[in-house]
Amino acid sequence: MMKQFFYTTLFIVFCQFYSQAQVISGIINKYTRITAIDTCSVTATVKNPALYSAGDKVVVMQMNGATTLLNNNSAFGTIQSMSLTGKYEINQIDSIAGSTIFFKYKFLNDYPPTKGVTQMISFPSLSNVAVNDTLKAKPWDGETGGVVAFEANAITLNAPIWASGMGYRGGAVKSYNQCEAFGSYNDYYYSVTSTSADNGGEKGEGVALVAGGKESGKGPLANGGGGGNNHKAGGGGGGHLGKGGQGAIKSGLTFCAALVRIRD
Repeated sequence: MMKQFFYTTLFIVFCQFYSQAQVISGIINKYTRITAIDTCSVTATVKNPALYSAGDKVVVMQMNGATTLLNNNSAFGTIQSMSLTGKYEINQIDSIAGSTIFFKYKFLNDYPPTKGVTQMISFPSLSNVAVNDTLKAKPWDGETGGVVAFEANAITLNAPIWASGMGYRGGAVKSYNQCEAFGSYNDYYYSVTSTSADNGGEKGEGVALVAGGKESGKGPLANGGGGGNNHKAGGGGGGHLGKGGQGAIKSGLTFCAALVRIRD
């Protein structure tokens, strides 16, 4: 069985023929989240339709939605199915009516928004281009970004095409500054909204959606790093499919200003 791997940043570049150079740099793509899609009528409802025009080429991409094990043990976050995560295809806008995009071609995949975040990215069709200053992706914000996409007849690179660090975000930095008796916080997940919210740092983002009530704690969620548990936060980590560490555990001791600081 072939394994699927989906990385947090992506370049899509097609080169064809040669013509006079056009200088490009910065962010050249436009991004919007798809909130509903109908692959039978070949339409999609998007958040920012005004960014696009009839005739535009676009990339439709599902950014997450993999399913994982959610048990409170070392198997937490193990990928069971990638589903359509990482799938993408190029299409063309036929027309726009309100927030509804009508596409010219039928989709190969379903891209169900209820099972993951799907975005639409403009796909500029250029001739001969020269990248004289960094060409980069818009940083991923949980709905859009993380992708540089265009096609060109020829490309001259005098500066980088850059998407490093523009993909999935690390867990939020969190400090716990209260004196109390710390127990053995050894679970693989905790809720960020319950009384156990301070028992572990938030998990990093990845190909799987974070399950409600299991947003924190040391278990890595697919390729998103786990959040260190409180106290002795070495149990976090495990980004990019790694397992992370166990960390030290102490019971029945009183500490002040224990810090949980987690980044993917």
